[in-house]
Amino acid sequence: MSSSHRFLLAGLALTLLSSTAWAAPETLSLANGDKVTGEIVSRSDREVVIEHSALGRLVIPAEALAPMPEDKPGLLGTRVLRGWSRTLGLGLTGSEGNTDESSLRISLGLDRETDDTRWNIEGAYKISTADDDRDDHFGHVITRHDWLYEGSRWFARTGGQYFYDEFEDWKHRVGFMAGPGYQLIKRETVGFDLSAGLAATYEFGDKKQVRPEAYVGFELSWKPGEAHKLSFSNTFFQQLDESEIRNRTRAEWRMRILGSEHLSVIFGADNEYDSDADDASNNLRYWTSLDYSF
Repeated sequence: MSSSHRFLLAGLALTLLSSTAWAAPETLSLANGDKVTGEIVSRSDREVVIEHSALGRLVIPAEALAPMPEDKPGLLGTRVLRGWSRTLGLGLTGSEGNTDESSLRISLGLDRETDDTRWNIEGAYKISTADDDRDDHFGHVITRHDWLYEGSRWFARTGGQYFYDEFEDWKHRVGFMAGPGYQLIKRETVGFDLSAGLAATYEFGDKKQVRPEAYVGFELSWKPGEAHKLSFSNTFFQQLDESEIRNRTRAEWRMRILGSEHLSVIFGADNEYDSDADDASNNLRYWTSLDYSF
């Protein structure tokens, strides 16, 4: 069975496993000590609307809810990463038969947003083998920092990235970017950001080159329910001193498992088109993993 078939079968199994997450019940603690369990219909700073199995739809004012414990405490009771959302992902596949194949993917994500700043840091590492020969070996770390302006949808963005790919002629890629952005849609369930600016990329390995670039991109996120989140992004890079272009696309579907607050199944794919590539111009990767939020 090919790796793509195994990916689809694993995805189907995990989808069936998490299908109940669409209507996973949640329990709310009230200030008077009572608890209410049901499906959350909507949530805002003023109230929570919940569908109760016996009482029907209830509107609970925010002041009637018990104070929430600290949402994102630091690691091991310290102040390290206090206020940050943290996810650790693991994807592992393997097969034996006519072809022995195995694949390991590890990822780590860090996010933090306040009234005046947003941070996003993500890293991933993957290695896969077929008949004891490596056929994929890569890793990356991407950092993004946005400065938000009170009362405005505009923001300023800076970012840095490092990529390693054993099977690319550049092997290592380091890049930096900076420019303005605009929050075209800013809602609790939908976000749509536009950004543009200048970037510089240095590639080294079997060949070396510096790429001064201009970029334009967008990021779309949608939460169709309490247990699901879909995201899609695309960034286009135009080299300033040459006619070469790059285009990076990423899609991800995150599903909470059986109402768990910490475990999610992730389906993702990213593709980079590079007109300067010596081999295939498109480099498509897709994955499925189990993520733990902590």
